[in-house]
Amino acid sequence: MNTSNLPAASSSNRILATPSAFAKANYLYAQEAGTLTSLRPHISKRERLNSYLIMIVTKGSGFFTYGNEKRNLSAGACVFIDCHSEYSHESSAENPWTLDWVHFEGKEAKSWYLAYCSSGFPYLFHPENPEAFSDTILQIHSSLNKADAMSELNVHFLINHLIHLCFLAGQKATLTLSHQAESELTHKLSLAREYIINHCDKPLNLDLLSEVCYLSKFHLAREYHRFYGVTIIQDITFKRIAKAKSLLRFSSDSIENIALGCGFQDAGYFSKVFRKSEGISPKEYRNKW
Repeated sequence: MNTSNLPAASSSNRILATPSAFAKANYLYAQEAGTLTSLRPHISKRERLNSYLIMIVTKGSGFFTYGNEKRNLSAGACVFIDCHSEYSHESSAENPWTLDWVHFEGKEAKSWYLAYCSSGFPYLFHPENPEAFSDTILQIHSSLNKADAMSELNVHFLINHLIHLCFLAGQKATLTLSHQAESELTHKLSLAREYIINHCDKPLNLDLLSEVCYLSKFHLAREYHRFYGVTIIQDITFKRIAKAKSLLRFSSDSIENIALGCGFQDAGYFSKVFRKSEGISPKEYRNKW
């Protein structure tokens, strides 16, 4: 197909840098930095690059694929990736994006990236201050453009600053996700506990409760104990004993009926569990109160 008459896919202002041997041996150095505005949708695909990429969307939206995961990116989204792995990005047709980016390599670049990943921070995040990323990339671009005696040292410190911004944003994103996950877990555990309170007189087990709160029974058992400080079996027993104590005090039902009405198998088992909990038999409890 003849593509000579197609309009340009994008308009960019980039600098391709050629670092000195000293910078390669001692610094973090930029390979290229710039700003790109998409003019029409097109896919940019890369893999096996000896480079690390920090990129931020300043306007518009598009798609970014990394690690077989395709994500929608809009203004304020930032990525920090290892370009040895395959990645691609494509602007949306309806809302073409503008990107600021820097490719870098150098001494300790891999170590910093691995430290970021080992901290559990995401490759895609939304910093609270995206302008700080854009401003730093602009400063890197400006330093590369000057190409004076201090340029490579300035770029080294600016890339370090950019990585520091990634760590701060990554930590914030991780804490936010953890809080959201904990809130969701708390809600699911409350569903299980509410069900126990309302149905303590019925047969209860982990399989049933896991269906109620949409957690695996192993996850439910572990997190319930962590959150409430008691096992599910203990809590079921506590609720049944509490209901039995109320019936012993404020009703004239027989101990046998109370036992069955509170979810116990029989009066003998009920008396055994009650004595273990209260130190006296159900009959003694009723007489005392």
